[in-house]
Amino acid sequence: TDALLTRIMTHDSLISTHEKLILYFEPDNLVGSLQPGSIIVFKTQPELVANAGNPEEFDYRGYLNNKKIFRQVYLKSGEWINRGTTSHFHISICSEKLRHTLLNIYVRNGIRDEKFAMLSALTLGYRDALDPDTKKVFSSAGATHVLAVSGLHTGIIYLVIGFLFGFVKRIKRGRLLFVLISVSTLWFYALVTGLSPSVLRATIMFSFLIAGENLRRPTNVYNTLAASAFILLFVNPDLVSDVGFQLSYSAVTGIVFFQPMIHNLINFKYRISRWTWALFAVSLSAQFATFPLTFFYFKQFPVYFWASNFIVIPGAFILIFLGIAIILFSAFQSISTVLATVTNFILNSVYLLLSKFQTLPFSVIKHIYISRLQLFLLVSAIICLMFFITSRKHKYLFAILTFFVFLVSLNTVHKIQCLHQNKIIIYNARSGQMIHLVSGFRNYILYRQEDQLDSYDLVTAENVRTAGHLNKPVFIPLDSSYHDDLLNMKKGVISFEGKNLLTGTPPQFVNEEVTPDIHLANHWITVFYRNRNNNSQTLAGQVQETKTTKKFNLKKDGAFTLNF
Repeated sequence: TDALLTRIMTHDSLISTHEKLILYFEPDNLVGSLQPGSIIVFKTQPELVANAGNPEEFDYRGYLNNKKIFRQVYLKSGEWINRGTTSHFHISICSEKLRHTLLNIYVRNGIRDEKFAMLSALTLGYRDALDPDTKKVFSSAGATHVLAVSGLHTGIIYLVIGFLFGFVKRIKRGRLLFVLISVSTLWFYALVTGLSPSVLRATIMFSFLIAGENLRRPTNVYNTLAASAFILLFVNPDLVSDVGFQLSYSAVTGIVFFQPMIHNLINFKYRISRWTWALFAVSLSAQFATFPLTFFYFKQFPVYFWASNFIVIPGAFILIFLGIAIILFSAFQSISTVLATVTNFILNSVYLLLSKFQTLPFSVIKHIYISRLQLFLLVSAIICLMFFITSRKHKYLFAILTFFVFLVSLNTVHKIQCLHQNKIIIYNARSGQMIHLVSGFRNYILYRQEDQLDSYDLVTAENVRTAGHLNKPVFIPLDSSYHDDLLNMKKGVISFEGKNLLTGTPPQFVNEEVTPDIHLANHWITVFYRNRNNNSQTLAGQVQETKTTKKFNLKKDGAFTLNF
């Protein structure tokens, strides 16, 4: 959980401070008594957040630093005391308490498990209940965007407001009253959903649009988009590096610019056909504007995003209505029970339909790798395309072709470099020992059979595979025997492309015929460097070889990589 450190006792002095922390608790009964605003006292020393030091791993430290969180602490049972709740007003605490109250209404009406996780994310922006399987289903279908409260959800709330209070505009000075009701309701919804950057962006945009439309001051959507970004970045400049912020503004810009052009390409006679084509145009526009970021951050692309949106967008529209209705009619048990039954059925149907996309051939294109420079080239090409469409100047078309030539050239050079790579990576793994052997596009992952491979370690190895354009790895237990044209393993001795790696047994007890290059024991690595001294020769005239060693601690120094 997130916490705010306010007092530090040191040398009998109480020092005031104001720093956010990440707290991890050992599970016990006392943890269940905690709630937003709880005050706890503990003695454990907080530690700086640090990454594991593995290649291509997620930069968790940088992610938290952008949120102004630099330290973390693990609290065992008995190492902390609950001292009640704070009496000071904090808007974030009020937001969390209100959201938990509303979430309990869903639970009381029989919405549980993955259905609760989906509905709470869709309506109230609460994503903590989402399990990895549910996230994977939405990710594979290209529908993750509906699980983060954003412009779609805020727009639906605005439609509900218009439906309930639209009559107000017909009375004297009713338009001003409607603006006040609409803007206040949208900001209350933003408060309930946790004031995330995506919902703040959407709420600011809709506030400008509502005010302009109802006060006879038409607004330019690009100005509105830029104004909302300016306000958010003025309050928190670190948002510019937030993935959600980047994806959100890219998607909205793409929809505003490309959707009308795509929609006008074909005119349909029937309303249902026009609606279907409009929804397809929205999906295509958003994906086209965000695919460079999707490639860079997630290294995959959902092929059937256009089809899944025909399920999740109408589904989200209905479920948000039903979710709000369950809350509004919670005092009437019979009505809320009927609404919850219908909601459960729709949630089951949406989940079942989305899970079918995983079984389709080529549902997700994985292992896509682009560098930061390639990301810049792709984004620049899209911007130039937008300028070309509006101005029809050929210089922008020439720029697009230039960017793509550079893009293809960089990709070709990178693949040639990967073809000649030879490396040994010993990961700082959570699950014990994990070694990655790479030669060209071929690779092996060695692990201890008694250690179950951790999902985090596997994701890190998959990221290395993607960055190096590697084939599917061969998984081999460290205590087994294996032999092919690149690798020979027997009794803890690993010979790979002329390098010898010893595991477990100290080198002095190994057969003297084996000259070690690397010795791995637990999390300690000893590297043996052989130096040929041409100035020192034996009586037989042979060049004398000297040895030096260097030790590495995986837990302290991070992963060890030997390129040769």
